[in-house]
Amino acid sequence: MFDPHFSPGNFTSYMITSVRQFLVISGRSNDTPADTFDELWIYNTISAIWKRYQPPVEFIRCFNYPIICSSNNKVYICCCKFNVNVLQHINFIVSFDVINTKWEIVYSYTHDKDDNMSPAIFIELLFIHNGSLYVMGIDEEEQINVMMFKFCLESKRWSSVQQFGERPDYNNNIYGTVFKNKLYIFEDDLDVTKKLREIKIFDLLTNVWTKRAIKSQNNQYPLDRDCETYAFSCNCAYMSGGRAPNDMFCSDIWKIDLETLECSQLDYSHETGICSHMISVVDDTYLYRVGGQSFSSPCINNVERFTLRLPSLLRLSLESICRSPNINSYIKSLPAPIVNEFKL
Repeated sequence: MFDPHFSPGNFTSYMITSVRQFLVISGRSNDTPADTFDELWIYNTISAIWKRYQPPVEFIRCFNYPIICSSNNKVYICCCKFNVNVLQHINFIVSFDVINTKWEIVYSYTHDKDDNMSPAIFIELLFIHNGSLYVMGIDEEEQINVMMFKFCLESKRWSSVQQFGERPDYNNNIYGTVFKNKLYIFEDDLDVTKKLREIKIFDLLTNVWTKRAIKSQNNQYPLDRDCETYAFSCNCAYMSGGRAPNDMFCSDIWKIDLETLECSQLDYSHETGICSHMISVVDDTYLYRVGGQSFSSPCINNVERFTLRLPSLLRLSLESICRSPNINSYIKSLPAPIVNEFKL
């Protein structure tokens, strides 16, 4: 279904994640330099209220080519400014607490050479595990095999992550999630003939890469494609859209159970074939699709919402209250902890 309450602003580019019931978009407005993402838009999917947050002036330069991820109440934004000839060191990592609306510098690069310099890397994936931020990508020497580094949030130190086994090749976009101390990655690459047939897994305890086959009970798999997009719940991956080799735009949505590695097609699909869009799972309940392009439109501005599982009665009640014309009187009657927790 289309979400009539959603109005993501006039972005030319953006990245997306979620924190609890909030959908978070790191975006660039049209009047901003082409390499800068200068604002966060946060949508409370319960109250249907948008809020826009601009970073303090001293943080602006960290929003060049950002990669984002989220954990608990925080969004982490990692910046690695580069040009086509020379990769630059990661120069900023900042966090934004969605609940307390507080910005914080997590890491700032200095030009003084020391034993704790950030890597010079083109980042393809940022994720968090056991108190460390991990970055994956390529450097100037390793332009095929993916490199991995981690930054300890407590000690504020960088270290290289050893990798054993067959590392993934750098192709295009990498999507990933951590499930039971293992990193599961999906690649939007040009080798479209293996889509959802196998998955690469990195054990974060042993540092070993392995491959495992993805199963299907009815032996049905998605059409070959590229430019698809992935999102993750606590125990599932979702793949949607993409472009088939015959230039057909796909509208189907698939689920991969990370426990059983079994894939299945969902009963619903996008309104139209779509690619180069972004999706995010909110509260393990809804799947949001933002933007993208279709055969008939190079820039789709609407947003779709799909229900992955039945919402809790509390959530349904709060959504009903927030959309009622008597919202103010209803909210006054709610317990203060509920109002504060859900930012109503």
